[in-house]
Amino acid sequence: MSEITKILEKILGFRLSYYDPKDLTPVQRNNYKGDARMIVESEVFNNELNHLISDITRNTVMFSENFDQVQHARTSILQLEEFKKRLESVEEVEKAPTAENINEAI
Repeated sequence: MSEITKILEKILGFRLSYYDPKDLTPVQRNNYKGDARMIVESEVFNNELNHLISDITRNTVMFSENFDQVQHARTSILQLEEFKKRLESVEEVEKAPTAENINEAI
């Protein structure tokens, strides 16, 4: 971890470091994909995501004093949607050809 990252983490009060799932073992990557799928398909996750978007929209309509605040709200909503898309796009490990699945790609 770089010194700049350490300083930013201390200022912001949360961790900025992360790992690339592609560096995991095949089993860990498949587990990672399974966890991501479970989150994206979770009724609780989707309800809470919709609640956040609804709150942002309501607060924007009710309390925005200028267009910049509307733009910030729009950016927040887009970031939430991008987070969900990121979870949906987690890749599985490609299966190595075996005698049973040798023709699957065809």
